[in-house]
Amino acid sequence: MEAWLKGFAAEASTFGEESEQDSLPRLFLEWASEHMTQKHIVLDEDTCTRVEVGDELALAVAEVVFLGKPGCSAGEEYRGENVADLFLPDEELAAEVVQSEAKQAIVEEAAERERLKEERAAKNAAAKGKGKGGLAGLFSGKGGMAALFGGNEDDGEDEEEDDEDED
Repeated sequence: MEAWLKGFAAEASTFGEESEQDSLPRLFLEWASEHMTQKHIVLDEDTCTRVEVGDELALAVAEVVFLGKPGCSAGEEYRGENVADLFLPDEELAAEVVQSEAKQAIVEEAAERERLKEERAAKNAAAKGKGKGGLAGLFSGKGGMAALFGGNEDDGEDEEEDDEDED
């Protein structure tokens, strides 16, 4: 993104009499005249004869184009002027961005809830897999409480011993 902004600033700053009608520098000046409150801010400070777009202004321009308003912090300045005051905000675009961000937040929240639900299900499944070692294991299987009271699975050894005793 930084490289794109620097490229935009450099290209926009090449405006001259020879600039073609549909060139980026000329289109930028037209855009600035429609969307900026202080159009002269895009000109160099010394002579006001050439376009000079600094990195901070390039970022603010991109934010206005794509988000409807600059995303700068309160009091941020460009050449002594408050950046937020340099642009006519596009309220419609800004509202669309806010609405889109809200929808994205809802989607992300639902995905997080689903992830947590799956995580809990996996933990529950793992805990059930260990059921033989839990309370259920006390009552079943070899060595369980049922075996202590003679009600467990028979391994066949006792029958052989019983048969030998009868002989």
